[in-house]
Amino acid sequence: QTEAPDVSEKLGKWIEFFLTCLITQKNVLANKLEKEHALLVLPELSKQIIITLQEHGQLSIGEIVRLTQTNRHTVKLHLAKLVANKQIKKFGAGKGTVYQV
Repeated sequence: QTEAPDVSEKLGKWIEFFLTCLITQKNVLANKLEKEHALLVLPELSKQIIITLQEHGQLSIGEIVRLTQTNRHTVKLHLAKLVANKQIKKFGAGKGTVYQV
């Protein structure tokens, strides 16, 4: 195969592809580590809210209050901070509002 005229060109393209995949994977893992680190410095209730949302998908404030057994006002404060920090997403308004990771 080393005698074929286009081997070095194909090998160069494969190496470029492989390195691009490695860079992409490194970036994905770096993002995951950053999110995990951000989770470590959160207050305990905020961590609990994120874990609850991961387990259940999409939840309303009332459902989060029930599952975390925490005061509604306190949950609202933590949700507002998590949304502001883009750690969770808010969908809807008023009583129809739901949250999701």
